[in-house]
Amino acid sequence: QYGSTVPSYHFLSFDRSSVEKLGAALNGCLTTTLIYHAAAQGVRLDEVKSTLTGDLDIQGLGISENARNGYEKIKVTFKVRSNAPREKIRALVYLHKKDHRCLI
Repeated sequence: QYGSTVPSYHFLSFDRSSVEKLGAALNGCLTTTLIYHAAAQGVRLDEVKSTLTGDLDIQGLGISENARNGYEKIKVTFKVRSNAPREKIRALVYLHKKDHRCLI
């Protein structure tokens, strides 16, 4: 899981795996894009936290040729603090997840 209130710069560290770097980049992009959606609609967000989760079959790490390599069903969850109505925040998150505007 990756959680961040701002885009993570952990990818600059040499002790991170490629999967961790990609997760941090995807999480930062998704969070930033949600913030841009809100700003474009005039919605002030005081805090945004996002978490990525996904399924990983370790058999796909070279243990079994029949197992898929990599994550599946990657899901993002947002926790947003704002004075905006809850319905507005839900609509922003829904729009964001539906449109997939992140470039990664």
